[in-house]
Amino acid sequence: MREFVAFIVLFVALPCCGAGPNDELWALYSTRQWFSLRDAVARVNAPAFYRGAVAWAFHQPGTAEKQLRQAINLSPGSREAIEAHQMLTTWYSLTGQYRRAS
Repeated sequence: MREFVAFIVLFVALPCCGAGPNDELWALYSTRQWFSLRDAVARVNAPAFYRGAVAWAFHQPGTAEKQLRQAINLSPGSREAIEAHQMLTTWYSLTGQYRRAS
């Protein structure tokens, strides 16, 4: 009986521990599915990093910089902050803004 109860508790709890919306967004970002990421960001209240990544991918530098800097400030050291730094550095390097890239 105890095993049955444990199974039921586990079975009921598993859907609660599934991938969250940020996991879906990260999967879209990490596989560079820009159009799908853009659509997903529009559907939810996405964190600044994903809004910035979409703006970066679609060449909206002002919005991208604002959102990516916000993501860095909100969570320095996170995987998103590291990616945001890389995107900004790439953008600055490509546009000849070498001082800002460092």
